[in-house]
Amino acid sequence: MNWNRLPQIALLTVGLTGYAFAQSSTPPTDTTSINATGKWKGECDRCAATGFTLVLSHVGTALTGTIKTEGTPTFGDSVKPILNTKVSGNKLEFQARGDAGDIFNVELTAARDGKGLNGTGCYRGGCFGLRFSPASP
Repeated sequence: MNWNRLPQIALLTVGLTGYAFAQSSTPPTDTTSINATGKWKGECDRCAATGFTLVLSHVGTALTGTIKTEGTPTFGDSVKPILNTKVSGNKLEFQARGDAGDIFNVELTAARDGKGLNGTGCYRGGCFGLRFSPASP
């Protein structure tokens, strides 16, 4: 054995081991799409709304539906269509337009078990937490 090359061999071994570890410890990308179809009841953290009702139809990357916000005179209590929808894996994004024309932006992540949608809503410059659970039939 050529003892002069020992530091280079050790460095190569450590480098290949690190590369193999990095390759094996990288989690797979989750491309599973969650089906959020159904009626959802929601609540928020630090917002004026007393509740939400979200009705979704979700097939693949197509998302349609409505949202009703209760207790917010600026947004209005009527049912509003969701707009500009986007679905990526278990993430859902959409907008709704309030009675005064203001945009309500929503970003939600679906729980793997299908029993919850959690995320953020932003309206009139303020953002707040949102939690939705399946509504009783």
